[in-house]
Amino acid sequence: MAIKDWSTTASNNATADSDEGIIVSEGQAPSSLNDTIRALMAVIKGDFANSLATPGYQKFPNGLILQWGPISGTGGGSTTFPVAFPTTWLSVVGQSSVESPSFVGALDIFARSAIGFSWRKWSSPAGGGAWGAGSETAYFIAVGC
Repeated sequence: MAIKDWSTTASNNATADSDEGIIVSEGQAPSSLNDTIRALMAVIKGDFANSLATPGYQKFPNGLILQWGPISGTGGGSTTFPVAFPTTWLSVVGQSSVESPSFVGALDIFARSAIGFSWRKWSSPAGGGAWGAGSETAYFIAVGC
């Protein structure tokens, strides 16, 4: 049973999370709480697992996962999420990052799945000109569960 499922009635919690080593009883001596608090913190840490790098992700206790990272390469390719979505992706959005006022960029994200997506990038001189395979780094944010 996850922490979020604990009862608000103390008498119902005697063995609520005994499988995870979290047992708190009425009148329990404070000196005996150390192991219980350690087990509780381990559950909380697991419910909020993350990698705050680039690419990275943040998991939430309700099952929602937020992921982000770069889309590197020229023309087109595929990107794998830092962690697979256990159920499904809900949204994947990207942003081209042309950093020159002389060019404009475009990004297309398609073929989304629980493990990643495919993409195409284009760039063109600002004010007109032929579009070509974009080589700038773009970035994505993905939400799923």
